[in-house]
Amino acid sequence: MAFLNGDLDEEVYMKQPEGFNDDSHKVCRLKKSIYGLKQASRQWYLKFHKVITSFGLFENLVDQCIYLKVNGSEASYVIGIEIHRDRKQRTLGLSQKAYIDKILQRFGMKDCQPCPALVIKGDKFNNDQSPKDELELEQMKNIPYAFAVGNLMYAQVCTRPDICPAVGLLELYQSNLGIQHWVAAKKVMRYLQGTKDYRLTYRHTDHLRVVGYSDADFAGCVDSRKSTSGYVFLLAGGVIS
Repeated sequence: MAFLNGDLDEEVYMKQPEGFNDDSHKVCRLKKSIYGLKQASRQWYLKFHKVITSFGLFENLVDQCIYLKVNGSEASYVIGIEIHRDRKQRTLGLSQKAYIDKILQRFGMKDCQPCPALVIKGDKFNNDQSPKDELELEQMKNIPYAFAVGNLMYAQVCTRPDICPAVGLLELYQSNLGIQHWVAAKKVMRYLQGTKDYRLTYRHTDHLRVVGYSDADFAGCVDSRKSTSGYVFLLAGGVIS
């Protein structure tokens, strides 16, 4: 059996499969590369390249995994991050308002009431809030908790370090979540609803200096009595880590 490899001239010969062997010299022509062939990834790349360039993007010659599309003279939107420039004030702002709107729409919270704070005094998460029987486990199966936390993590990493402590706690219960954890995840979304116009702002300075802060609570974890540490580093007036 000869498989013709898409746009390439190379032929890979194989025996007729069991159950289809009629002792003839018939061959099959493979019109598309499939998983398992060593050329499959190359064929997928060629297909991706053809489609993505049809949208007006062009390949970066230095790193061929990157495709660019330029409109006007400056970048204004990069991988879900909006770039705001104020040349008069000499500031650069980064926000994810459009991305946050997508998160809220995705989880049915487009019109939710904003929440003024992520965490209030006395809010604690622990394993006692996780399901205790099969019925409770079944009720939590259809809740897209891990998906929601993943969406929040992207916002946290890019432009919203203010939600990092809350999302860090939510991550701990992805494999054994209870209803209180899901309520807390939606509370983070409600907080984003009221703060989606927030920006990370960097200002012009003649003295670039990294400033860092770190702290930890004392035995803050209810289950393990371990402490939770945190840090923030700033440059040009804005958070970088």
